[in-house]
Amino acid sequence: MPISLKQVQEHNSKQSTPGGAKIILQYAGKDATEAYEPIHPRDALDKNLPPEKHLGELEASAAQDLDNARRNKKKSADEIRAEREQANKPPLSHIINLHDMAQVARKVLPYKAFAYFASASDDELTTHENARAFSRFFFHPRVLRPLSNCDPSTTILGYKSALPIFVSASGLAKLGHPDGEKNIARGAGRTGIIQMTRAEREQANKPPLSHIINLHDMAQVARKVLPYKAFAYFASASDDELTTHENARAFSRFFFHPRVLRPLSNCDPSTTILGYKSALPIFVSASGLAKLGHPDGEKNIARGAGRTGIIQMVSSNASLSYAEIAGARVAPDQVMFFQLYKNKNDDTAAKRVREVEQLGYKAIFLTVDAPFPGNRERDARAAWELKELERAAEAGEKGGSAEMPLTTKKLEQVEEDVDTGGTASAFLANDDVDMTWDKAGSFPTIPWLRSVTKMPILLKGVQCVQDAVLAAEAGVDGILLSNHGGRQMPYSLPPLEVLYRIRQQRPDLFDKMEIYIDGGITRGSDVLKAVCLGARAVGLGRPFLYAQSAYGTEGVVKVIRILEREIYMCMRLIGARTVDDLVPQMSRARRLDSTAADFD
Repeated sequence: MPISLKQVQEHNSKQSTPGGAKIILQYAGKDATEAYEPIHPRDALDKNLPPEKHLGELEASAAQDLDNARRNKKKSADEIRAEREQANKPPLSHIINLHDMAQVARKVLPYKAFAYFASASDDELTTHENARAFSRFFFHPRVLRPLSNCDPSTTILGYKSALPIFVSASGLAKLGHPDGEKNIARGAGRTGIIQMTRAEREQANKPPLSHIINLHDMAQVARKVLPYKAFAYFASASDDELTTHENARAFSRFFFHPRVLRPLSNCDPSTTILGYKSALPIFVSASGLAKLGHPDGEKNIARGAGRTGIIQMVSSNASLSYAEIAGARVAPDQVMFFQLYKNKNDDTAAKRVREVEQLGYKAIFLTVDAPFPGNRERDARAAWELKELERAAEAGEKGGSAEMPLTTKKLEQVEEDVDTGGTASAFLANDDVDMTWDKAGSFPTIPWLRSVTKMPILLKGVQCVQDAVLAAEAGVDGILLSNHGGRQMPYSLPPLEVLYRIRQQRPDLFDKMEIYIDGGITRGSDVLKAVCLGARAVGLGRPFLYAQSAYGTEGVVKVIRILEREIYMCMRLIGARTVDDLVPQMSRARRLDSTAADFD
């Protein structure tokens, strides 16, 4: 229902208005557009406020009243001065050096904007000295050299740059022009110059690894250093992203029953996964496109896992070739598994399976929970923003107007053009949506896979007790309880709770196959809760993507060392010397229906 101005005016307290206290007190219940827009991205409210905080659109008459009020608002003396200077500024052809440009900006910018851009600490001597330092260096020119083909181009981190310069990161460009950083992106694109974004600035200023003490710290650094599109892809989940958060919250509903007076001096958290030794009851669960965060992508994860004795599951949608990732192993006997998205063409799928088997991968995890991409809205929004910038750059390169309204075409697009599957849509387009159990009258998927490989076969994406039973009957070697990190079916039960239901309803399944879980694990205590309930080991995906994005291989090692420290500590405190000592009686659900049967 549209909101009236009277209703807006009722939201005039800290409790009902988002933002900093100073802004709340100044603008609560009023039109804050002029103060808000110059310093915030258009999607800031969408990204930072939950949907229930969005009250709705203004009434048409109210919106018109506000527009009229803005147009009729009396301008300040500084605004009048800035507009006059803007109208009388010299043509670009009269700007012959950067000092000229700075002088024009000083005149045309509102005083507050220029003060922000030009300000420096204390007496501003340091910023002036930065420039004066260049006057203390002199050239020693060389002569009689052929110079007809002078080329000032270079590479920056391997990327071509037309000149040995780049746009260094500076914030709040919209204070000076409504298009802000988009103007810079267009100009840099037209001239072949690299623009440093917020992410690159944050990468340069990230904390040392020694300051990362848990996986939440690592995720916060990754959020800052990653380009928005990359973080959106890694973090995105279906619908309102409640499922991915519930995966983590599920662990808070289980509590330990520690045992005491047990010898714990020789605590050993190692285990075996499909018969292969693992230093900890964890593994790297498959996650695609790691190169979005770091040029070495999955190779970083392979090196870190190898150095710490952890097994890596490689995604079908890896951003490096399966051979490149296998080649990054730190030892010939380093174990890797493969996650298979089965192509709808059986020959293509079989070729992929045989390829990884020849490369030395040791098991196949057949993904069964992604016949179609989930509704990943965060990822979809990020793609739109990137396309808008790309269209601007293309317009400039083709001689078009870099100032053209970029949103016009987007607004004219019909609704069916919207693809909320995000990046995943492209990857899942050719996947088999007709996989089946071994039932009469249909083509059974698991026997087919058995016919093309000798590797152990596990199902990744089992989400209920019934399918766990069918998996055991089909003779697979194991299952990975997973809802794809909350990226597929919204409100799919957290994997830990599915594990708990299997323990309560069909404990015999643990003797028939190995059972694993992934989703929501952020602590060593989370690992132990799952192991107590019967999981052979647990998988982590996003934490390794975040770690390798922020710190490369060393970040991957850091995540494993953090979990190792927490696992050792919790095993000693719960009274378990080995993983075999972690039994169901040590982890109990609190306020969870332990007897409820799944629907048939």
